[in-house]
Amino acid sequence: MNAKTLTKLLFFIALQLGLMSNGLSQATGRVSGNVKDADNGEVLPFATVTILETNDGVKTDVDGNYTINVQVGTYILKFSDIGYQTLEQQIIVNDNET
Repeated sequence: MNAKTLTKLLFFIALQLGLMSNGLSQATGRVSGNVKDADNGEVLPFATVTILETNDGVKTDVDGNYTINVQVGTYILKFSDIGYQTLEQQIIVNDNET
């Protein structure tokens, strides 16, 4: 493994916040997206996506897609994969229902 491979950044695209209500006092939402290599755009299957505040996380599927259900709030997502530099990104999940 060369030095360039080790310094590649994880790049995530298509971060989508799909909101839904669970009928309880706490509204929940869904964070989903696709993890790709920033240099060549190739998807990263089985990369780890973790929500730091909750320690909840998932692995991306074979197409680099992930979905995590969360409560409304502000979170930091951590993207990591072997041979790549870890990336952290803050997101805000809002309750848009009236």
